[in-house]
Amino acid sequence: VREGREELNFSTWSRYDARRQRKLLKETREEVDEGAMPLWIYQLVHPEARLSAADRERLGRWVDERLAGLDAAP
Repeated sequence: VREGREELNFSTWSRYDARRQRKLLKETREEVDEGAMPLWIYQLVHPEARLSAADRERLGRWVDERLAGLDAAP
């Protein structure tokens, strides 16, 4: 969890510049679409963290909306 937060921490999201935000959002989308997140080892301890197909779809739409907002910004 600590390593994950060092890579991506939504609590400090506003500190990332737009380029970093865009990169992190795209990586998040890819990992969720591929079923790589949450990590399987994390799911062993926290089975409630598993994402359903609906969860993945909802998260994908959220990422797309954030990316569109970044692309529309000056």
